[in-house]
Amino acid sequence: MSETDKLVPKKSRFDDGYEYPDLYYEADHMLEAAEVIYTLAAMRDLAWKNLELEKAGKPILAGDLTDEEFLVPEVDPKTGYFVNPIDIPELAQFTNDNIKNLKQDTEFWASYGGTIELLKDLVPEKGGRSSSDLSLRSRSIMYIDDAYGDEAEILYAISLDDNCKRVIVNFRGTTTVQDLKVDAQITLVEFKLPNVEKKVKLHRGFYDYLFDKEFSAEDKSQHEDLNKYEEIMTKVKPLFKQYPSYKLYVTGHSLGASLSSLFAFVASQDPDSAIPKPVTCVSVASTYVGNQAWREVFQSAEEAGEIRYLRVSNRTDVIPHGPPFDLIGNLYKHVGVNLLLSQETIFKSKPSYSFHFPTGSVLTEWYTAFCNNFVTNCAWIPSKILVMHGCPEYDRRLDSLKSTLKGVYLNDLYEDYFIAKKEAEAKWVWNTFLKYAIPGAVLAGAIYMLDVL
Repeated sequence: MSETDKLVPKKSRFDDGYEYPDLYYEADHMLEAAEVIYTLAAMRDLAWKNLELEKAGKPILAGDLTDEEFLVPEVDPKTGYFVNPIDIPELAQFTNDNIKNLKQDTEFWASYGGTIELLKDLVPEKGGRSSSDLSLRSRSIMYIDDAYGDEAEILYAISLDDNCKRVIVNFRGTTTVQDLKVDAQITLVEFKLPNVEKKVKLHRGFYDYLFDKEFSAEDKSQHEDLNKYEEIMTKVKPLFKQYPSYKLYVTGHSLGASLSSLFAFVASQDPDSAIPKPVTCVSVASTYVGNQAWREVFQSAEEAGEIRYLRVSNRTDVIPHGPPFDLIGNLYKHVGVNLLLSQETIFKSKPSYSFHFPTGSVLTEWYTAFCNNFVTNCAWIPSKILVMHGCPEYDRRLDSLKSTLKGVYLNDLYEDYFIAKKEAEAKWVWNTFLKYAIPGAVLAGAIYMLDVL
């Protein structure tokens, strides 16, 4: 753990000897992971194209990551992981060395230029973000779900971070037509989640992505007898037997963010002791996932110390505020601690931030509803909608708040929230008593006196 990753100063229900960093580093490291999976997918796509161009004597890439070991990594049949994990610094350096050639492919650069530039910034030797140095140098990708060379789009990656002692499951955001179809399935459908007694209503597309075996088969899964969640868990659990002091972190951007919260929650309810609690989820630009019942079971897991969830969103990014309801009017509800990043205004010279919790007083609920809706968060300029939703803008706002967020801890926010929630519940009981019990007693007494007289 680096010197900047300080111990949480307050006692918390999440304390178990693990050194949790402050909120800035937790958010920044997971945003980096969300950025990397986009770039990894893009570079692998281009590497496949490079094979064909190489046959014609016109390769556009140079370096060790152009060979078939990068495109079709050898998988150890015993562990299910890569024999030679993909080294993140090596990938960043390879990308940086090939930027001149990458820019010559205008079609590719138009699609992936933004994420390629982001990965270039992650090369420590090139003066990248200081927060990335130790975390990225010690991070390696153990598995990606297109590892068998079928050229399918990457849905998830499993990484190992030896510096921060984390196993990271990272879901990719919306990229393909298939992803858009998943996003569009907004109907709230009642499901029975694994290891959860209460039934909840969830976004149909997100649920199918993780738990529908037929969907996994259509997605060219190599494990047709397992759904995507089960497939991932068969690879994650053995890592914790090898690294019992590590923690499970789950992240993603956009579609990947929504999937990450659903995956992390179900993982937190897994009775297998191999999964250490709490599970931590840090999502970036997540849409709604479920209804009020989903919120309630999620909050129960938070209060039990089973899951920590930081949901990062940008003000003027409209994506996290949809869909507010499904096609027949069922309401969606957000979960987790929301870190809302605001942009500069004529009154503020740099981005600002605020925290929002999914429950509170009536005034708090109204304020949160005002801050978290389509109208007040839409950029209203078509060209800016994708900009506000993109990783670069999230990265810019978060980085500008580094000095202030470094003194904040997610565990502290949770404990303050639980205290406030308990006080609000106590006030509600007392106010209800004053509102109904006392007038009721007076009325009953009056009726009794009339009856006596």
